[in-house]
Amino acid sequence: MTNATKPVIVFLLFSWTSLACGQATKASEDYVPSLLKVIAPDVSIEPSVRIRGKGFYWDHEIQVALPPSYQKSNKAYPVLWVTDGLINFDSAVEVVNGSMQKYWPEMIVVGVGGPPEAYTEFQARRDYEFTFSLTNSWGFEGVGGDDLAKRTLESARLTPAAQARFGTGGAPMFLGFLVDELRTTLEKKYRMSSRHILFGSSGGGDFCTYTLLTRPKSFDKYICLSPTLNSNDYELFRLEQKYAEVNKDLPAAVYFAAGEGEILQGGVVSALGVVSSMSRMAEILTLRQYPSLKLWAHIFPGEEHGTFKPAGLAHGLRAIWADNVDSAGKH
Repeated sequence: MTNATKPVIVFLLFSWTSLACGQATKASEDYVPSLLKVIAPDVSIEPSVRIRGKGFYWDHEIQVALPPSYQKSNKAYPVLWVTDGLINFDSAVEVVNGSMQKYWPEMIVVGVGGPPEAYTEFQARRDYEFTFSLTNSWGFEGVGGDDLAKRTLESARLTPAAQARFGTGGAPMFLGFLVDELRTTLEKKYRMSSRHILFGSSGGGDFCTYTLLTRPKSFDKYICLSPTLNSNDYELFRLEQKYAEVNKDLPAAVYFAAGEGEILQGGVVSALGVVSSMSRMAEILTLRQYPSLKLWAHIFPGEEHGTFKPAGLAHGLRAIWADNVDSAGKH
């Protein structure tokens, strides 16, 4: 196996980098992030739409941002798929078109998530769409695992009856909606290339990992920030074992990242072992020696759960596109 084909795992400590990224805000059809006027005035924010996927009881808000050159060319563009679009889409658009843009090609950005009017259901919908087991208890054997189910229910801020309406185990259906329904629909309207990147944080990072281990060819690049991989009694690790038993390769570029501060943050974050579980998954994937896997694992010093998302996305994009950029920064 040559150095070019070996999986690569690198642990780095990054300081916060000024990326000119603003805070995510609630989406609306006529909203244009003000920083985009400075960063990339030709970015086009399409009117958002509501789409209900097969089997769902609720709509997803779909947001699309087209790169500056889109209206001036006939070429197809890579696509960054952003989970939790309600809170992540605006900042993702700013990062993709911001000061570090020379490190990756222009991209279409697609945000998928609950609409603003359903914000009170935000956590409950995530609990359903980002988990793949109908019996997800969030807990696991060991210190901190016993009370996670209770903590998760309380964090959803819903009555038990409302929580039961959503439940868990919707990841297979959500993945099918993204890849088989929504992508097919949007490809008819926009010039999308065959290069697709999936981005998620926290529960979205779990969903990224789930997708990687079940339908890895659905996306060719993954950016998984602060995944909680210990949840439901280490079920994602059992899924990884199952994948390894029947597959000799994992064709993907995968970027994991977490914040150093998550180790000592306490509460659910520490209980779920965000940093340790992510590190262990990266170590296991490295030891598999998949010839086509490109793997990175980064730790951001001082950052807590969710505070480094813009920087994490930027460094993730730079890592996964590194092989596609020449010395002059051209793609």
